[in-house]
Amino acid sequence: MTANICRTDYIQIPQLNLVIAKYVPEWTNNFKWDESHAKVQEQGLLMPSPKVLTTHFMNVKESADGNRILLDGNGNSISPNELRDLWDYLSSTDRTKFNGKSCWTWLDALFKEENDKWYLHTNHKINLNANGDIIREPNTNSPVLTTQIFDLENCLRKDAYVDLSFNSQGLAKSAFQNDNYSQGNNLYYWHPRNGSVARFIASSSRANLNCFWDPSGSGSALGVLVCAEGATP
Repeated sequence: MTANICRTDYIQIPQLNLVIAKYVPEWTNNFKWDESHAKVQEQGLLMPSPKVLTTHFMNVKESADGNRILLDGNGNSISPNELRDLWDYLSSTDRTKFNGKSCWTWLDALFKEENDKWYLHTNHKINLNANGDIIREPNTNSPVLTTQIFDLENCLRKDAYVDLSFNSQGLAKSAFQNDNYSQGNNLYYWHPRNGSVARFIASSSRANLNCFWDPSGSGSALGVLVCAEGATP
């Protein structure tokens, strides 16, 4: 299904040939991780992976610092004032300008350990029957997902503040030099646990890359910073 989106509400991620929503749409809130996949894919959209989220995060940071030009989905430059707002939305401790709303998004990453090896499950797709209806687990009614499986790359394996360097899967590589949040210099990172999924949260106290969240959780503020394929109209 092709997404029918308002392209001015999206930002190009040229490195990945994607566009990503400026803000988490409210219609994605309050669903479990697998339900969120189904919800966004019904609209022809995608859940961002950690790689997508951290690439976008760094693009917005560099643009807010004046070191990169970012374009919306129509190819128009985003103004400096809007870039600063977008950067604060992803990283700031000040939520007042967003009426208390925060960037809380599920990420397309499931971590598993099997036979002493770690794997990243990503690029999940909902399974449909011949009539186009979502196939669901008989006991839980959860959507059935297919996935691509990759060896988990080397990443930091402890919970810590981390600097803004990430491996090719979007996971943190090294700890920050101290234990205080510094906007634009670090974020807090929870390393992967077996059977956990990832999410990103910009809260009132810090920005967080959380890789040990329970996929059965949900929350009224937790949604999906939706993506669509194609960096240009």
